Amino acid sequence: MSMTRQLHLSSASLMLFLFLPLFCMPYKGISNTVDPGVDDRIIWMQSGSSTEELRSLLTPGRSEDIELRSLGFDLYLIQGGKTKIQEAEKQLSQSRRVRHIGINPQVELRNTTPNDPEYGQQSYHTLIGSEKAWDISTGGTSPGGHQIVVGIMDAGFSGTHEDIAPNLWINPSEIPGDGLDNDNNGFIDDYDGYNPRLNNGEVPVHHHGHSVSGYIGGKGNNGVGIAGINWDVKMLLVGPTSYADEFISGFRFMYDWRKRFNETLGTEGAYIVALNLSLGFEKVFPEDLPWMCPLVDSLGSVGILVVGAAPNQAIDIGNVGDMPCLCGSAQQICVTNTTIDDDLVSNAGYSKTYIQLSAPGYNSYTVKLESQNNYGIFSGTSAAAPMVTGAIALLASMPCLELESKIFSEPQEAASLLRLAILSGVEKLDILENITATGGRLFLFNDDGRGAVNLLSGLCGSAEGPLAILKAYPVPSDRDLTLFFRSRGSETFPLRVYNILGQVVYAEEFESIAFSEKATVIATESWSPGIYVVVIGNRSHYDARKIIVQH
Repeated sequence: MSMTRQLHLSSASLMLFLFLPLFCMPYKGISNTVDPGVDDRIIWMQSGSSTEELRSLLTPGRSEDIELRSLGFDLYLIQGGKTKIQEAEKQLSQSRRVRHIGINPQVELRNTTPNDPEYGQQSYHTLIGSEKAWDISTGGTSPGGHQIVVGIMDAGFSGTHEDIAPNLWINPSEIPGDGLDNDNNGFIDDYDGYNPRLNNGEVPVHHHGHSVSGYIGGKGNNGVGIAGINWDVKMLLVGPTSYADEFISGFRFMYDWRKRFNETLGTEGAYIVALNLSLGFEKVFPEDLPWMCPLVDSLGSVGILVVGAAPNQAIDIGNVGDMPCLCGSAQQICVTNTTIDDDLVSNAGYSKTYIQLSAPGYNSYTVKLESQNNYGIFSGTSAAAPMVTGAIALLASMPCLELESKIFSEPQEAASLLRLAILSGVEKLDILENITATGGRLFLFNDDGRGAVNLLSGLCGSAEGPLAILKAYPVPSDRDLTLFFRSRGSETFPLRVYNILGQVVYAEEFESIAFSEKATVIATESWSPGIYVVVIGNRSHYDARKIIVQH
């Protein structure tokens, strides 16, 4: 037998020996019985420190009574009984090499909730995962600092409402009420919206569009009223759009503003990411309105997703007709209505082909006109659609550089990424399986890796995707080893390091957060020189990498 063949067999045997303990040996790591933050201590040393130096600062014999682990960056964790830790702390505090000694506090999960007094009425936020998504972003701007805008075409609004006025889009180049087109964009007095019927900026007051706007961008965390899915966003109001000519003019208005934004690389125009249509043309087909679908595609070409509401009738729109949902455009999403308990609503349109998903709009809470006491219940598919529109805008604010890089060069592709995340991230419901295209309800985020935010993070770079070890640095390692991972959004997985005897020499439960850096530092200075294997994941889904330690 050749030497090459002998070495090959030895390596195979070694790897089998190393991996077998992963599935059959219990983990014997550091005890978790000590309450973090009570008895454990974090030690911050001066630069150039080591575990050997730290142990040398303790009375001989005492250092063996505590467990000491390097965390990297001259930081160390010491664990043991309360009395032992107090004695060690007293000794270490005498050394000038010790910068700081402190507790090991437990991290608090930041399920961000706003201080708006009516927020408790908005139970749909919990259902769709808004609070966990807000831990990452509450909306407002893209990673590149571009103000995110949502277009809303409806019967009218109330731009003076305390929760709407702060998030109202303003055209800084227009002088309101002077009857002139100051910025030469073809629209007169479009200072804070546009009226296609009068061709000016006098958008009428109407309860319908007003309530719709609250779901998308009711100002959050301002101590009054409610919170929209975006605490901060700019809403571009166009109304009335009660007839086809007004509808077309509204589309042109949105198209022109986004197109100018793209062409000027953001110095002019508006970064409109979505257009909400809580309205539609009932019982008509594309051949009845042949101009409609090209309009939807035109908006998509500049990066605007069109979100439509299904009719408030229990009908299959594919059979009876409904526009623009029957366009079936790849730059469009149509929404039906479900309850806060994920039940069907008896008067909501459906279609396995043309309705993509549902949202919990039934009897939900939002803004109202002053004459209606400012806040209250709103319902119907008109409430469901703006939840999805708001979710699109929130996704656009997530720290996704892949999305940001396409805003100007590939706006349609950028919009497609947002649409894909929304539709792929739904919460599957049996009741929707045969009446919507996705079989699911809008869902933003959960810690288990589900939801649109996690799906978007999976589309946003090399650190997102199936669980894997991307890099180990440095190799060989003589002190601290940094491991870089890839995972799908937010995910928790076991990390183990085995020596050549198959023994666990290091273990932790690694928690990765969507869009965050996925790396951990392992101190190897106390390990014997040799070959080790790092394993992440479990029996069904894992990755491994060989590392070498030498001193």
